[in-house]
Amino acid sequence: MCSGGLDSSLVTAFARDTKPDLVSYVADIDGARGEELRRAQAVCSALSVELRPVKVDTGAYFGLLPRAILANDQPPFFPQSIAGLLVARALRDDGFKVMLTGDGADELFGGYSWHADEYRTWRRRRLHARWIRDNPLTRMLGRFSSLLQPLDLERLSHNPFAPVFDRHDSVNVALIDGARRRTREARLFRKLDALPLHEDRAYLARGFEDIYVHMREYLGSMDRMAMFSSVEGRVPFLENELIDFGLHLPPGAKFHRGVTKRLIKGLAEKRLPREIVHLPKIGFSVHWDMWKGTTGVLREGRLAELLKWRRDDQEDIVRLLAQRPYYQFALVSTELWLRMRFGGESPDDLSDKLHWMKGQA
Repeated sequence: MCSGGLDSSLVTAFARDTKPDLVSYVADIDGARGEELRRAQAVCSALSVELRPVKVDTGAYFGLLPRAILANDQPPFFPQSIAGLLVARALRDDGFKVMLTGDGADELFGGYSWHADEYRTWRRRRLHARWIRDNPLTRMLGRFSSLLQPLDLERLSHNPFAPVFDRHDSVNVALIDGARRRTREARLFRKLDALPLHEDRAYLARGFEDIYVHMREYLGSMDRMAMFSSVEGRVPFLENELIDFGLHLPPGAKFHRGVTKRLIKGLAEKRLPREIVHLPKIGFSVHWDMWKGTTGVLREGRLAELLKWRRDDQEDIVRLLAQRPYYQFALVSTELWLRMRFGGESPDDLSDKLHWMKGQA
């Protein structure tokens, strides 16, 4: 799977050393403006590797969404899992049994933007606490401006990844492992207190937290999508020695002077076109337009019954969900799962219903 991103491109380059007749696949997803496809074409052209795009449009997406939910054994957290299923089916139909992916490198080597964001946040906090000490004057000034409010770094370390002046808990506490994330984040942050700089602790702790949550959930879902297609997914970046190496790297090997995934980019410059190596990350994602207009399936549905939505409130709930596309996907997927598991509805009938709703939107 070569999306044209840094990690899958690097895997493609090394795999070609062993298998010159390598074939790569990329999901050409509606709403992505063809950017992944263009990048993958540039990489495969430079490496002399055949590339086979797999079209992911609403027809293909809704055609497989109910079956993907059944294969996942639960409502999927990541909308892109269905795109992964389409790619796995395409390469299975072409006679292949094993696919390589670039998953895991971002978590181990610091590739996500929020890793860098936490570094910058805690650097600002540390400097803020150094220059604005806690005393009666700064406490008084802090009532008028948060910029002049003294910060208690010890208190902040108990919830290290929450906004400093946020008065409300994030709705994300209800998502993957949400209730335990707060305590685990704080525990990881404190375990790294031997590091003198708070920003280094935050940077590493955030990456380790993604291994617990993001990578565990995503890998499990993608593995089920591949196995549902009778395909074996392999993840070279998650070989045991590479995991050990990545976990023990100092922060500066991952993030330095604004450059994320520093070590991986240094290696990639020797194997890939430089313009590919330093392009902004776009990630493997599905635009919310793909499932826009499908919330009608929630009206008078199993989820509404389970959550005790009053009939008079359901229109308001559906309208509010349109403002939060991800939660819309999560609830629609849960509704489909409930209907198939407890209502006996068939995946094909639900696919037809989603197509009809999308056409009416």
